[in-house]
Amino acid sequence: MTGRDRSHVIPDLDVARSGTRMWCEVKAYQRAVINRQHQLLVHGIKGAHYHDYLSVERETGTRVYIMIIELDSGVLLGAPLATLTTWPCLCEGCRSGRFCRAPISRGVYWSREQMVEVHRFPAGELSDLDMHDPVE
Repeated sequence: MTGRDRSHVIPDLDVARSGTRMWCEVKAYQRAVINRQHQLLVHGIKGAHYHDYLSVERETGTRVYIMIIELDSGVLLGAPLATLTTWPCLCEGCRSGRFCRAPISRGVYWSREQMVEVHRFPAGELSDLDMHDPVE
């Protein structure tokens, strides 16, 4: 999408129902991971995409939701992206301005507890989607 100043990566889905419209970015992760510094279960996305999605929300006036499928638990989590309290990658490489060693390079993270369980898939239903690393 081309905005006022530059182009933006847009979320995966532009959805509408009963007069309500929203953007949805959907990610599939094996599980939430523990952030050692905050001692919390967290999820995250690439920082550049996070900032693009917030710009898309400002440019279009349509809320952006982040939806995360946790393959191990079968849980679909969701939250409005702009409401999440986030922090940048805290790995040593990012703190020193060198190469990021985190699974999501130059990521933006938030606590899992800020998200709402939207759906729980029956056991085994997501087994064909088994992945070893976060999908980006």
